[in-house]
Amino acid sequence: MAIELLADEITEGAPLDYASARKKLDAILSAGERLAELLNKFESLHSYKTTDYDNVTKIIDIEDNTGR
Repeated sequence: MAIELLADEITEGAPLDYASARKKLDAILSAGERLAELLNKFESLHSYKTTDYDNVTKIIDIEDNTGR
């Protein structure tokens, strides 16, 4: 969403507000870092622990890779 908002600001032709652009860029950077962290967790996952949520749903715990 931050990328779309930033793109809209740029294409409107109005002077770019530095504070607003910086806030959106920080949000994009933060989201990228969270995504990289999540991908690293999945990449290092060799086995995983599941927890029953209800009768048909299991939750995979990517923090606990003991495989139990």
